[in-house]
Amino acid sequence: MTDAFATVWRPGDGTQWVHWGMTEDDFKAKDSTYFPQGLRITTLLIKDGKFAAVWHPGDGTQWVHWGMTGDDFAARDRTYFAQGLRLGTLTTDNGRLAAVWRPGDGTQWCSWRRHVVDFKTEDGAYFQQGLRIACLDLDEDPVGAYRYPWKGGVAYRVGQGNNNPAGSHNGSQSWAFDFDLPMGTEIRAAREGTVEWLQENLTTTYDPNQPTTPANTPFPNGSLQNWGNAVRLRHAGGFTSWYFHIQANGVLVNVGDQVTQGQAIALSGNTGRSTAPHLHFQVQADSTDWGQSVAHTFGADCEQPATGASVTSDNAT
Repeated sequence: MTDAFATVWRPGDGTQWVHWGMTEDDFKAKDSTYFPQGLRITTLLIKDGKFAAVWHPGDGTQWVHWGMTGDDFAARDRTYFAQGLRLGTLTTDNGRLAAVWRPGDGTQWCSWRRHVVDFKTEDGAYFQQGLRIACLDLDEDPVGAYRYPWKGGVAYRVGQGNNNPAGSHNGSQSWAFDFDLPMGTEIRAAREGTVEWLQENLTTTYDPNQPTTPANTPFPNGSLQNWGNAVRLRHAGGFTSWYFHIQANGVLVNVGDQVTQGQAIALSGNTGRSTAPHLHFQVQADSTDWGQSVAHTFGADCEQPATGASVTSDNAT
């Protein structure tokens, strides 16, 4: 098949070299030649092991790596970021990442293998933070930004999906999910992050479907007691995930803990405003109490499950 190109040209000056169809050795040789001439890589693409690149005038440090796993890439980016380097370009090839780091400063957030739902959510949040896309690549094998928040291989029913005008998942909770987890089920972190906030000593429940009695009394409007015992995790880019209705003294982590995706963080329960044991889960682009939930997908199949669906977790086992 003939290669097809999509390209943008802008006003500029100075030298420009463009090469494609290069082997790994060809690419290394070209870059070794151009670097001492004061040229740096501004675009790098790899497809089926063949390299395409653009060199423009530049100076300073340049690091180029390819064939990286996601963990390899994240580790290198943390190292280079601390050294004052920022990503110049990022691409994928058969599930592996390739990237170029150049001198830079300021905020940088990067993600890969994002479904269009997760990509739009991230871009909307970052745009509001004053950030703009620096490089973009397409990947044919996206995965959800989050995993279902319980043990992998186990299925539970979706008690309430999102955008439910007949239920409570509308307005600020438009993108929340209720999962019918039995009492005492291990809740797993849907994404790696830091424990930012929790409450764990509540013992009472208010069931709005039952008559109000001294033993079934509503919590004040706006009170965090409506959430029951809860945990909030902070993730890269300012996103937070929220886990509500945890059983009394069922929180398994402390504020400030670094947690990995799939780590047990709590035990499900029925505290707060709740009609039966379940887990309420939502993602926000901030840490605001009663803030706006945002769209996201779960797991390798990028699911947004509907009310009544049975969904199987591919989180850690």
